[in-house]
Amino acid sequence: MGSWQVFYAGRQAQCCGTAFSVGDEVKWPLLLADADELLGGGWCEELSKVVGPVERVRDEDGGAIDAIRSEEGFLVALPEERVPEDPVDESPREEGGWIRRVGMLTVEWHGAEWPLSAGTVRAIRLVNQRYTATAPGSRTREPMPGERSMRSADTWPNWSELAGTRTPEDLVETGALVTIDIPGATPREPRDPC
Repeated sequence: MGSWQVFYAGRQAQCCGTAFSVGDEVKWPLLLADADELLGGGWCEELSKVVGPVERVRDEDGGAIDAIRSEEGFLVALPEERVPEDPVDESPREEGGWIRRVGMLTVEWHGAEWPLSAGTVRAIRLVNQRYTATAPGSRTREPMPGERSMRSADTWPNWSELAGTRTPEDLVETGALVTIDIPGATPREPRDPC
């Protein structure tokens, strides 16, 4: 059994999520997101490497999305806009071809439908992200790379109540980094410091 880090955005929980606690079994649709685009980047220890064959997962409407069936057996969807640039790829996302990707595992309830990956929640850390105005006087804000803090929790909070909550340090509660154990999965490889 391997432990994996999964980011679960508060906005995903508000519309589609089900509450959970440490020790609960969960089933989530996983997406391997570009870590540089998730809350401004700055992730390092939380990254996951997923290796396996590409599967084309079809939904009820006849659409499809590419996913990796990891060596450990769980299914991770790939963003539609991702273009393979990795020289390690044996196949540029051809169905059945093996590829390797590094990114952030995220829960994604929106978009195409694909099978759920099951695991046991081992830890929940609520993520507070610092934002800054995109221009002086602007009301539009963007996440500041690497400017976040985390605090442990035993239970998934009610995101409808927390949406947009700011701390005294001007951090916004944006989601949770959840550690899940996936049956049959090997532990994540240790990451070199970024």
